[in-house]
Amino acid sequence: MVKIFVFLSLLPIISTLPQRLYERIFYPDVNGGSFGYYVILTDTLIFISSPHDDIYGWSSGSVYYYHKVGSNWTFKNRIIPPDGNQWDLFGVLHLYDKYLYVGAPGNLGAVYVYKFENNDWVKIQKIIPDSLTYLSPIGSSIQQFDDYLAVGAVNDSRFAESSGAVYIYKKDTNGFWKVSQKIYPRVLKEFAHFGYKLTYNKFHKHLIVSAPEDSNEAGRFAGNVYIYQKSDSLWEIKQILSPDIGEEWPYFGSSLATKEDYLFVGASGSGSTQSGGCVYVYKIKNGFWEFVRKISSPINVRRDYFGYSIYTDGDSLLVGAPGERYYGVRISRAYLYSQNEDDFNLEYIFEPSDTNYNYSDGFGIDVCVNKGIFLIGAPDIRKAFLYSPYPVSVYDNEKLTDKFELYQNFPNPFNPSTTIGFTVKETEFVTLKIFDLLGNEIKTLVNEIKTPGLHY
Repeated sequence: MVKIFVFLSLLPIISTLPQRLYERIFYPDVNGGSFGYYVILTDTLIFISSPHDDIYGWSSGSVYYYHKVGSNWTFKNRIIPPDGNQWDLFGVLHLYDKYLYVGAPGNLGAVYVYKFENNDWVKIQKIIPDSLTYLSPIGSSIQQFDDYLAVGAVNDSRFAESSGAVYIYKKDTNGFWKVSQKIYPRVLKEFAHFGYKLTYNKFHKHLIVSAPEDSNEAGRFAGNVYIYQKSDSLWEIKQILSPDIGEEWPYFGSSLATKEDYLFVGASGSGSTQSGGCVYVYKIKNGFWEFVRKISSPINVRRDYFGYSIYTDGDSLLVGAPGERYYGVRISRAYLYSQNEDDFNLEYIFEPSDTNYNYSDGFGIDVCVNKGIFLIGAPDIRKAFLYSPYPVSVYDNEKLTDKFELYQNFPNPFNPSTTIGFTVKETEFVTLKIFDLLGNEIKTLVNEIKTPGLHY
């Protein structure tokens, strides 16, 4: 019999990740061009896109998805549009409930809508632009919220070359998405790429749109982020955010993430930027977003591209920096920060164990976090890396079953839930109890026979 007694501290203690993280590497089974460019991670599903896959010709694109069985992630299927074409770039991902949206922003542009039915993802609609010309390809970014679907068209050139646009859709009586509004930047500027990234803050009902090469007082192609709020039936501009003056081509709006009262804007920089990039942090006050601070690249070297991707989950902030080689040294990484109100502490630095150090691997171009598990794309070497404090394959599980082991709960701190993992080496009765600092029993989590292997 094994008895586990866990003493639960109710104090807001910040702890770093355990030193040992299990790594699982995903590869495409065929060509898989740019495999890892977009990634999604849930409790039981992983989606990894390959927008330059050549199933229908060069860069037609595909999406791989995996299902979790026990502690092991297994390949389920490869999602391929039935009418794909060369240069479709099928692979921009967005998951909402039982709906998977895949953008194909190449050629004329499109968004494919899939629904999980009969244990598979079934296409139920293909959304195309209302003008079938190369002036308005859609699908570069996707965001569903409430009863709306927002789709970016960064190269929309109806009024100015590549100034960009955002299409707003609502469902008709038959359940299909139909255009209800088109949003353009207040001042149309060439190559602003309005609609590059989208996010939605459900607490304040703000639609947030980036235009990372918009021009403003900070400089030509400095970037803006536009905040929209619904007024009656239309989405109207509420606020415009811009970067600091002085940095050349900061690429402000290269990534977006938001939660509750906070907004994170990546400014990863370009090849001409001298610094390594940063993340701007904003906080809501009286209905408007106010600047709080900048999180700068920890190494702060040219072409680090820190802030190219951002993902927030609970108190965790994961920032991708898919930098190019710096004087022959590989610098691409992902950085995990823990948030305590307006303070952010660097807790962990992710670097892949399997990569080619002779050139850039793109590690960190897209990142995702789910309950202390991390998924990081490296499309330049056609890989995606999964990191977990718990075993992520049956092989990891087998390695650990020669002894009993209790893992640090993760995430920590937590609100409202955390996960406690443990392994047992043989079939036996296990008791797992939670106590506070005074020794008072709070709850019995496990009180039953467990088979050998990992449990949580």
